[in-house]
Amino acid sequence: MTQQGKYFWRKQGIFLQTNSDLLRIELGQAMSDLKSSPDGCRIFAQVFRGDPFKNPGNKDISLVIDICEENRK
Repeated sequence: MTQQGKYFWRKQGIFLQTNSDLLRIELGQAMSDLKSSPDGCRIFAQVFRGDPFKNPGNKDISLVIDICEENRK
């Protein structure tokens, strides 16, 4: 997992690195360190979505992202 810094808001997000590519799994900017579950399938993040310079009043939101969901179907 990797996250893009705040000065590149159009490219911000949380990305999952595969063998051949980076997949954006969240559009928002992570506001703190990402935390993963012991099995590595879920990620907890506090994120801010959108352009922080145009929307300074936006609040961050808490998310749990399940990255193993597709494999369970």
